[in-house]
Formats: sequence, structure tokens, C-alpha cells
Amino acid sequence: MIRGTGIRVQTLVVAVQDWDGSAAQTAEDYGLSLSQVAEALAFYGAHRAEIDALLAEEEQLAASALKGSN
Repeated sequence: MIRGTGIRVQTLVVAVQDWDGSAAQTAEDYGLSLSQVAEALAFYGAHRAEIDALLAEEEQLAASALKGSN
């Protein structure tokens, strides 16, 4: 989580990487400072394997939920 917010680091990683957003645009979109986004991305860089595993797990759960609703 980003300190003082309910926003997860994973959310910002997806916004920057998967949605091709800049750090500045992501900061504006989420009402954060550029330094908060930069710190979150640095945290991601230091914990990439763990966060990527969490993102993959969330994608699997979402895919399972979609299959179950059809």
C-alpha cells in the first residue's frame, strides 16, 4: 500500500506498465505526488518477483471468476 492511501503498489505498476501510463500521469490519475509513484515503482523494482507473482495470481482468480459466471 502507498502510505496514507488505500492504493496498492500493484495498482500503480499495472497503470504504468500495462496501460502505458507515465509516472506523472499515474500520479495525477490517482491523486498522488510524483514522489509517491516513484517510491512505489522503486519498491516494485526491489520486490519484482513477489509482486509479479501476486499480479499473476490475481489474473488467474479473475479469469476463473469469468469462467464461472458464464
